[in-house]
Amino acid sequence: MKRTRALPWVIDILDDGLRLYRRYWSSFALATAALIVPISLLSFLVNALVINQLGSGWGFVGSLVVALLGIPFSSYMVAVLSRMAAQAASGRTPSLRSALRMSLIRVLGMSCYAVVFTLVASLCFGVGGVILLCGTLAITFRLVRQSFFGLSLSPFFALAGGLALFAYVLLFSAVAMSTIYAVQAFAIDTAGFGDSITRLNDFLFYRTRRNLLCFIIGGAIFATMLTAYTGTISFGVAQLAQSFFGQPLFFQGITGQAILTVTGAISAVILMPPMPIWMALLYLRIKVEREGAALEQRITAWTTTSPH
Repeated sequence: MKRTRALPWVIDILDDGLRLYRRYWSSFALATAALIVPISLLSFLVNALVINQLGSGWGFVGSLVVALLGIPFSSYMVAVLSRMAAQAASGRTPSLRSALRMSLIRVLGMSCYAVVFTLVASLCFGVGGVILLCGTLAITFRLVRQSFFGLSLSPFFALAGGLALFAYVLLFSAVAMSTIYAVQAFAIDTAGFGDSITRLNDFLFYRTRRNLLCFIIGGAIFATMLTAYTGTISFGVAQLAQSFFGQPLFFQGITGQAILTVTGAISAVILMPPMPIWMALLYLRIKVEREGAALEQRITAWTTTSPH
């Protein structure tokens, strides 16, 4: 099969994902809201009521319970959005009812694999981050030593800090995107637990450079949107708090927790769907290429060994 260049291939996936999101925005937003509201409400009850009424000790226990429940719940939410994206990619209208149908055993298995995958991916990307940081510092110190103009060292260290922060954001985003990709075989296909893991690992290392590029670019786009959106929301809430309550930040107490919960839920409803959509499209593209390449190899083997 003909290989395509990595960057145009990745941009095509991201562009198709955004088009699907815009076309079926109401369906994806409804699915995200139906799944994010319960966990947001539970988190609000723990943070605002349990801590205030029972103390920080019980609040820690409650937060731990919410975090443990959030692992399978987050995996399930990603799987639902990925299923809806696969439906839309095949030309069907996304159906929330059919996307929600998943056995508890499959959800738990998918969640366990996602946790292990996240730890491994964090370790790998963390090593890469350390290498990038050391390289950035080495280049910065070399520039400082070769500077003969008596300039202040602050710009050099500011540049190094900015590059290090940018690299950290890219690596963190890549880990998040790769974790979402790790549940695609469980969400889209119906194979068993072992077969799903085998297929995911096979697809992950098939065209590795393109996969990593998709993780990094998609994660960077999401991080940019998240920063811009949450920054705007936080600034607006702070201004409203200043106008109505005479305080620049009104994030203390039950009212403040409610404001944070509502803004966080709204942010998730708007910003969350593109990531599973992108990773579902990535998985489907690789699936077509991988299975097509395997079929081509079988046909080639058959034509070369068959008698003429």
